[in-house]
Amino acid sequence: MAKLTEGDVEAATLEWFEQLNYSTLHASEIAPDEPNAERQTYADVVLPAILILK
Repeated sequence: MAKLTEGDVEAATLEWFEQLNYSTLHASEIAPDEPNAERQTYADVVLPAILILK
């Protein structure tokens, strides 16, 4: 039996969102210290402002 890894689930989920016409970004692109920061800290898992837009 093949093992399902976290990376497998993440890749499948990102592909699924892309098929639904969502755009995806790497976490480093929205990191707290970046110009396009979408979170204040890495502890912010859900990004409500972005979630509401969708």
